[in-house]
Amino acid sequence: MSREIVAVQSFKKGETVFREGEVGRTAFLVREGLVKIARQRSSSQKQTVGLAGPGQVFGEHALLSIGPRPNTAVAEQPTKCVVVHRDRLTEKLKTEDPFIAALYNILATNMRAMIDKGADLECLLQDLSEGTRALEESAAAETPSSTQSPAPPPKKAPASSKASTTRPAQNPAPTTGPSDEDEDDAFLI
Repeated sequence: MSREIVAVQSFKKGETVFREGEVGRTAFLVREGLVKIARQRSSSQKQTVGLAGPGQVFGEHALLSIGPRPNTAVAEQPTKCVVVHRDRLTEKLKTEDPFIAALYNILATNMRAMIDKGADLECLLQDLSEGTRALEESAAAETPSSTQSPAPPPKKAPASSKASTTRPAQNPAPTTGPSDEDEDDAFLI
């Protein structure tokens, strides 16, 4: 086995690069092609998390810590990837300045925690989106269009003999609370 940190590996269209739940020890940098990253949502449903194309990295969880992969990666077309092995990277870090190795370990730990929280947030947002769509479909199905009455036409103001543009503008009464603009700005903070 080569002692190089990286190697190049090719995948055919439809070939699985890695599966969700497998213990990961490698990350991949796409040189050519396209890889779909997906997560199992239920026994019959997969959620596409993203796509990785040339210059993009996937499977980086494996460089941060050894554990089960959170996603499945499948080549969407013939693909070539640079493969980075965690064990070889760890060996290489041992020969580097101890500060660099310690910094890598701190960054890896923090990034793994952020990735795990991001995955949880992503699943929550997906669930909320699906729930909102289901509620909208349910409400639309319960409201038959034939029983809805059309909205009454707007009332017209009585016409006057003088055009309103000839009157001088009147100052509105001062308000005691915040203006509408202030209220809108409060939501931006």
